[in-house]
Amino acid sequence: MTNKTPRLASAAVAALLTFCATAYGGVQINRHPSNDQKDVHIASNGRAQAVTVWNSFNQDGSSGGIFGQLVKADGRISIDEFQIHDDPNGNQAEPAVAMNTDGSFLVAWKGPSEAGDAHDIHVSLFDASGQRLSADTRVNDLTADTQRYPRVAPLTENRFIVTWESRGLPDRSNYAIAGRIIGPEGTPVGPELTLSDTSTTARYADVDTDSLGNMVVVWMEDRSTDSIRARLFDPNGMSLGASFAVNSERFRSITWPSVAVGTDGSFVVVWDGDTQRASDDDIHARKFAANGEPTSDQFRVNTTLTGPQQFPVIALDEHNGFQIAWQSRSDSPDLGLDVYIRLYDADCNAIGGEITANQHLMDDQRDPAIAYLGGGRFMTAWESEGQDGSGTGIFSLILPEPLSADYDADGFVDFVDYGLLARGWLQQEDRPAWDLTGDGLLNDNDLMQFCLQWLGPLEPTP
Repeated sequence: MTNKTPRLASAAVAALLTFCATAYGGVQINRHPSNDQKDVHIASNGRAQAVTVWNSFNQDGSSGGIFGQLVKADGRISIDEFQIHDDPNGNQAEPAVAMNTDGSFLVAWKGPSEAGDAHDIHVSLFDASGQRLSADTRVNDLTADTQRYPRVAPLTENRFIVTWESRGLPDRSNYAIAGRIIGPEGTPVGPELTLSDTSTTARYADVDTDSLGNMVVVWMEDRSTDSIRARLFDPNGMSLGASFAVNSERFRSITWPSVAVGTDGSFVVVWDGDTQRASDDDIHARKFAANGEPTSDQFRVNTTLTGPQQFPVIALDEHNGFQIAWQSRSDSPDLGLDVYIRLYDADCNAIGGEITANQHLMDDQRDPAIAYLGGGRFMTAWESEGQDGSGTGIFSLILPEPLSADYDADGFVDFVDYGLLARGWLQQEDRPAWDLTGDGLLNDNDLMQFCLQWLGPLEPTP
């Protein structure tokens, strides 16, 4: 084949300018656009279904409320968004969600406490179709002070683990990380657990589990130690040893770590920080074996070195490859925050460079969430300012399987996919999803490969 074909394809790409530049700016998740929708979280069982949850202001008629939406692997919305909490009184905030293998999911959030100005952690269980299986249930036993920032992960036997930041635990003078196991009926099983094990302040926890239900809990320790710590637990919440430091370099800014655990128990932790100041934060990561022994050095994820890179999140695929997302401050004074993503293989080798997830470049795109959907697809969602016409809304991007030109996941390679490739070409995006030849570049060879897949049904996945 001569070079004439890709040149003609390049000319066709230029002709699609208007269509390509405007048609695909990120999929909007929330259907209620009024006021602010924020604090998005995603969960998936890796079987082509996901659920997103977020905080929506005044949608329930009383301050903040928690709402959800089921999403298919191609980004299509399965049903109308639904209300998570059954008591609309007071402010509900800071949602988190996890999904079990059968598609049932548990949502946790911070809600009003019966003890006046304090806050409690509440949960509610739903089946795979979004139908409620349990009433709102308080998780924490301690109600005298503030409980906040919940996180959720699935366990075996349709159970879940919920963690949160607790102040006022009897044996701690300041913040500590608490947790509790939730049974298959959506109610607590056993006592409240104290998960952090040091006397210093412990904040901003995250949790994930392997296929056997073994847990990894991470948190940020008090600034005086400049430490991200991790601790391992069995599926029943029994500690497998003392916590240990994740980072090998100190930092001088508040950071919120994120952890993802593979099916074999190995895990990767990401966080942001800088040795001197928060305005220079970078995204750092490190991989560990199932027993907590490091299998990589600490490494920097971002290639943009100007401005703060913050609030990273991570998800792993079934082969222990992973994707990291974070928010990045733009160099331009006329633009705001963007959401970046970067792919890695199981050995922590980057697959291409960092890429911009959002196509709406004005105002702030911030606070990303991430989940692995299965079939090589990661879903990233974020809070977008001004894009839905009223305050902030929730938008998302699903990257297709590498080397597949079926960008919209409908089982065919057709004109819609051509438009997506054209936009990537026109905007000179260094996006792994557009790279069909695996060479890390977007050029005529990718257009040639696209022509080979044009209007053909995809082969079944072995």
